[in-house]
Amino acid sequence: MKKSLFILPLLLFNLHMLNADSSNLEKELIVSLNQGVKTTEKFLEKVPTYQLYKYDKTILHYAVELEKYDIVEFLVSKNIELSRKGGVYYQTALQDAIFYQYFRIARLLINNGTPLDIQNIDGDTALHIAAKNGYSDMVNLLLSNGASKNIYNANGNTPYDVVPNFMMDSSKKLKSVLKLDKQEKLKSSNSIHGATFTLDGMEQGGATFTLDKMNFEGSAVDTPFVSESKSIEIQNESVVENSNMGSVVKSN
Repeated sequence: MKKSLFILPLLLFNLHMLNADSSNLEKELIVSLNQGVKTTEKFLEKVPTYQLYKYDKTILHYAVELEKYDIVEFLVSKNIELSRKGGVYYQTALQDAIFYQYFRIARLLINNGTPLDIQNIDGDTALHIAAKNGYSDMVNLLLSNGASKNIYNANGNTPYDVVPNFMMDSSKKLKSVLKLDKQEKLKSSNSIHGATFTLDGMEQGGATFTLDKMNFEGSAVDTPFVSESKSIEIQNESVVENSNMGSVVKSN
């Protein structure tokens, strides 16, 4: 009993110290990113590029959110994992770049091989994000590089379905390029996405079906739901810029 009473406070203390260390490391990361490539390179001499921070974000997520093109380019040259998901919406750095409408960064990530059809916690691909925000330049960039129009999010919507209607002419143009052709529609209506199964007992010994679409109520992504974003707080001559993707700190 006495031993248990001693171990519990020790565990709590260690947990507190671990959280404090993580918070300090994240602050150091943001300061380094704000100071440029050389400082970031020095930071990475002691911390690996695969280090995870708040909400499982990598240094690439932070570099994108802070719109540090040169640092993103540097990280890409170091073969950082481009498909890693993290953040409040558990998505790739490319999806973050699309959301923030950072065209140059998005193009850089696409040109270096970021998978285009990865889905976030809401089942949205990069094309969904571009379409629902009416970013026609991003939509064209993604489509010209092979992004699929035929992926359904957690609500059963394709990118075509999420184009905002209030944008009038812009919406019409977006819908015209995102519209599924007849063959794609037929394929979608008769299939379930991403699965295969076999039916035994058929007269000819069984048949294998390839499935393209499956819709369920709720999230289609097997990640925990995060209800809200929390801010990164640094007071040293910095400006906090808020968005519904979370808060990052940009230096003046």
